[in-house]
Amino acid sequence: KATHIMLSRKRITHSTVSNQIPVIIQNINEGNILSSVKLDFKGTLLESIVPKYALSMLNLKQGEPAFAVFQASELSIIKVEK
Repeated sequence: KATHIMLSRKRITHSTVSNQIPVIIQNINEGNILSSVKLDFKGTLLESIVPKYALSMLNLKQGEPAFAVFQASELSIIKVEK
């Protein structure tokens, strides 16, 4: 769920959150309150919905590296048949 993916400029240490993946910011769509941030993880597109003020504090730009951070309880794994 996009609202459960947090963003960070650096890998978080000393935290109970153990799931962090390096991503590239693909697109930022700023709203009045919330912003949608599209992320690329090895060719897989993810989305993070974050408060506009939090995004402005991180000062993230398209094409920059970041970390997507999420709890293991928020993961869903689906087998895709080809």
